[in-house]
Amino acid sequence: MTLIESLCGEAAGHRAGMVQKPVMTGESEGRMMNEAKLATTRKDMELTQEKAAQVEHDWKLQISDQQPLLERAIEFATVKHTGALRKGSTIPYITHVIEAMAIVSELTDDVEIRAAAVLHDTLEDTETTREELEKNFGKRVADLVAGESENKREDQPAEDTWNTRKQETIRHLMEADTVTRIIALGDKLSNIRAMHRDYLKYGEDLWKRFNQPNPIWQGWYYGSIANAFGQDELISKTPAYREYVQLCMEVFSQEYAVE
Repeated sequence: MTLIESLCGEAAGHRAGMVQKPVMTGESEGRMMNEAKLATTRKDMELTQEKAAQVEHDWKLQISDQQPLLERAIEFATVKHTGALRKGSTIPYITHVIEAMAIVSELTDDVEIRAAAVLHDTLEDTETTREELEKNFGKRVADLVAGESENKREDQPAEDTWNTRKQETIRHLMEADTVTRIIALGDKLSNIRAMHRDYLKYGEDLWKRFNQPNPIWQGWYYGSIANAFGQDELISKTPAYREYVQLCMEVFSQEYAVE
């Protein structure tokens, strides 16, 4: 059953045999299909926004300072990323920050660092404020999350600011402390794992989903990040770092070189 048939099935059923079905050209049918899909998409977006707002409201009513910090952080991130998906997929975005936290948890027992890992995209990608983070999780966690957040330059197209934003991230990580780099490694390793899986599935079409669709620039960015991690004596000895470098090499081949 087509989308048009699904949407108009009830009306069509009442009219069957009563009037002659009009002849519909391919162009007019296509236009109706596009309009119906657009209306459905808009409705889905409205429902997602309403759901996110309701979930956040309910969460605020239930949150308790007596809950362990990490549990609160996971719940908070889940609420804030409600409805968000991984780029170019139908995978809930929360899976990324949970994976980043799991990677970080293999590198440290510090619960505040683990909490910052699961919260690392809340400032950058949601309406969360730094004050909100500090109120719920303390100044250190808020500072760590802020240290992982890009200046998105929302007033400009993302594709126009990509290089500038990535250069800022690279400079930041070249000068950052080990804790900041640990959280960043959790984030970037999760990303390159997803890129590797999707590259095997989609090949060069993978790059079309990104604001920077040129794989050479993507390779430059991920390779420069690898160099920043490699400068850290602690991080450079970890299995997570070695996995990151290996996956970069497989995805980007000779597009970059780790110093």
